[in-house]
Amino acid sequence: MVSLPVAAATDRISLPQLAKEQGVSPVSTWRWALRGCAGHVLPTFCIGHKRYTTRAAFAEWVESVTTARNGQASSGASPKRESAITQAEREMAELGV
Repeated sequence: MVSLPVAAATDRISLPQLAKEQGVSPVSTWRWALRGCAGHVLPTFCIGHKRYTTRAAFAEWVESVTTARNGQASSGASPKRESAITQAEREMAELGV
């Protein structure tokens, strides 16, 4: 899960509210925050027992996912994915591929 700094009340939006505004299931927004989509996790933060994001973070996330889905290079690849790519390249080099 990717964390954001706590945002002011006027800037934050709860995951259920985001789902409602975007016309998707609340399960989808939780999946975006927990597992991500196309290798990009929606940044969130908690206040009490509620999880929030910001509209700006959501807009950036949508742009990253769209770029990834369109097959364009993205600078927002997850560190885990970058590490896996580096490891695979290293193994291929050792094998002479």
